[in-house]
Amino acid sequence: MKALIDVLHDVRAEVHESLHRRLGIDQIEVHTPFVVSYVWLISPSNHRCATLLRSHKSVGRLALMSLVLVPLCTVDATLSDPIFVGDSPSGLQLIVELSDGVFKGERLNGKSLGVTGADWITISGSVGTLDVRTTMETDDGAIIFVQYRGRTEIGAALGPSPLYVAPLFETGDARYRWINLIQCVGKGTAVGNQLHYEWFEVR
Repeated sequence: MKALIDVLHDVRAEVHESLHRRLGIDQIEVHTPFVVSYVWLISPSNHRCATLLRSHKSVGRLALMSLVLVPLCTVDATLSDPIFVGDSPSGLQLIVELSDGVFKGERLNGKSLGVTGADWITISGSVGTLDVRTTMETDDGAIIFVQYRGRTEIGAALGPSPLYVAPLFETGDARYRWINLIQCVGKGTAVGNQLHYEWFEVR
């Protein structure tokens, strides 16, 4: 047991040194139970110390990983009256057409193109699953296909629930080739027939 504790102290020291050297962080709290659980899950009981010695560098790399949300655009659109498909094998389904979509951001500006957008919503209990596809035309003439899935709570007691989505984009326009490579996340609201989102690129 003493050997394992010594190894855990070494892990803590190395993670601290790595963060200080690479990020200028002077203090880091590495919880021993997390490291012990990590070793217990991935290694046979008779090789725990040896596995920790081989794996503790990856624990340091995990501590350095982060996500950055970079604003991409806001989205505003008008929702049509829902078309009720009914209680299908997948759940209660309805379709809501999107119109008058406006995308505004430093890197992405444009409007929805024609009547080419709709939100397929499947409701199971209090969970609403969104499946949205639309087409936009940027201010400089690029055509971009936009699709996203997401979730929302149906019938929340405190008013409309937030919409959580993960948009993806596809285009053949070379000026916007970068948008084919990004993953976005967004949060929105639907109040009456007005839809509003804020979308962020994940880096």
